[in-house]
Amino acid sequence: MSVFVIKFIVWMLVVYGMTQIIVESYIFENVRRVLLKNIPPIGVGIQCMLCTGVWVSFLMSIFLWSPTYQLFTPDTDASYVIIKYIFCDGMLGATVVWYMHLIEHKIVN
Repeated sequence: MSVFVIKFIVWMLVVYGMTQIIVESYIFENVRRVLLKNIPPIGVGIQCMLCTGVWVSFLMSIFLWSPTYQLFTPDTDASYVIIKYIFCDGMLGATVVWYMHLIEHKIVN
């Protein structure tokens, strides 16, 4: 198994785990409640697996590792290129989170 595949699996699990903790855990219950009451758009978004998965993926792409950047290394370091990879990572992470969430619910139910 290549290093990229291992890093990608770890990235997917971290993105899913962080999203799961933020959206459904008891630890963040009060945070979700306060945000829903005081800042409704963010409060609603933080209760959505897909929405939160996008933002967690953006952050993981910026601060940890970018799978799309590693897969399609750019010829230039222009800022618009970096933003493109961050956006693609957000969409990729949201897809991964959504499918893992669906699989979890199929197994549990």
